[in-house]
Parts: sequence; C-alpha cells; structure tokens
Amino acid sequence: HDQVITTPFCGIDRWFDNHYGFTTWSVDGYLDRILNKLNTYNKQKYRIYQSTYEHSSPDGKANLDKYGKKTVYIFFVFEPSGQAIQMMGDFPNTNFGLNVPNWSAQWCYKPCPYGMYDGIVNQQHVYIDTENYDPINDDYNDKKNRYKYGRIQERELHLFGIGSSGQEHHEKYLLGTITAMICGLTMCGLYYAYKKYKKKRYIQSLLDRGDKEQDADDTSPLISTSWTN
Repeated sequence: HDQVITTPFCGIDRWFDNHYGFTTWSVDGYLDRILNKLNTYNKQKYRIYQSTYEHSSPDGKANLDKYGKKTVYIFFVFEPSGQAIQMMGDFPNTNFGLNVPNWSAQWCYKPCPYGMYDGIVNQQHVYIDTENYDPINDDYNDKKNRYKYGRIQERELHLFGIGSSGQEHHEKYLLGTITAMICGLTMCGLYYAYKKYKKKRYIQSLLDRGDKEQDADDTSPLISTSWTN
C-alpha cells in the first residue's frame, strides 16, 4: 500500500479487497474525526471514493434515503500490518476541494484523476514462494499449476519404498509393510467377527424353531383327569 498509494485519490492494489468494514451513518462526523487524526499523524495511507445516489445499490439508496444524503463515501484505511478497513458514510465537515473519484463495485481499474500517477511496487519487496518453485521451467510444481499449464510431471510412487533409495527406501518399505499388515489384520478380524455373529444368529434361530415345534406337539394336560377315587 505504501508504494502504490500516492494520494488519497490515487493508487489501488488487489489487497484493498482483503478488508473488514462497517458503516458510520448513525455517528455524524465520525469519518471527519478519523480523517483529521490520519492527517495529523501522517503515518497511515488511506483512499477515498464516492458513490452518488444514481450509482448506488438498492441497499445503498435505502441508506441514503434514510439519512437524507445524496452521496456515500467509501473510506479505506490501512493499519500497520496491511489489513484494510473499509468505512462507509459521510464527511459533512470536510471540503476536499476536488471531486472525489467514483467507486467501482467491480474493482475496475481507472487512471488517477488530475494528472496524478499510481506508485510503482519495488520488485525486491515482492514476496515469492520458492518452496515449490522450479527455476528450470520457471513454474511452481504444485498440482494446480501443472494441470493449468499442461505439464503434468511423472509422479513417483513412494509406497513400500518405490521411487526412493538408501535409508529412505528401507524406512518407507518398512512403513508400507507395517501399514499393509495392520490393514490386513483389521480386515480379517472384522470378517471373523461378522462370521461368528452370523453363525450365532443361525444357531439361535434353530433353537427358537425347535422350541416352537415342541410346544406345538405337547398337548397333554399338566394334571391327569383319569384318576378316580
């Protein structure tokens, strides 16, 4: 932000959209006080946009109608870590002297007004993730970019030590063998438990069926009625 933003009306980068925001309509003059503090200390960069009633969204127009305003200002302030803070409201006590640039909800780039120029980023300050960078092909060897550029490199299968050598080969071979044994024993145990459970259910069903058949055949009375005195 420090290198790209040259004035409150000029300079934009993609990290603007990495922000949290809030509205200040209910506190009149809130943005004026923040702007005065920023100008007093002159340490933090900020950007100011405006959106007129005609170019506002339905929700934006509803807010403008509610508070009797014709323009909403979009005020970006960047705290020391680079995090953006977006505030929306009004500057009732501030005269900018120039027309504030119009806001683009699609983040479309527009040249700076009044002969102003964007700042230029120092290439030495650009962060490059070199962990997966391939200097030969000038590309990153992550899966996404290999598919994107059509250079799907041959992948090595490291299971059981294939594709490795030396101590690494033995360690991976041992790890793969132990993993396969654990998986095999687990599957055998589950299969044995299932067969045992199924056999138990089958034996129980046979016993239940035998009890039912015995009850159906046993029709003799519990007390004999053939005895006589």
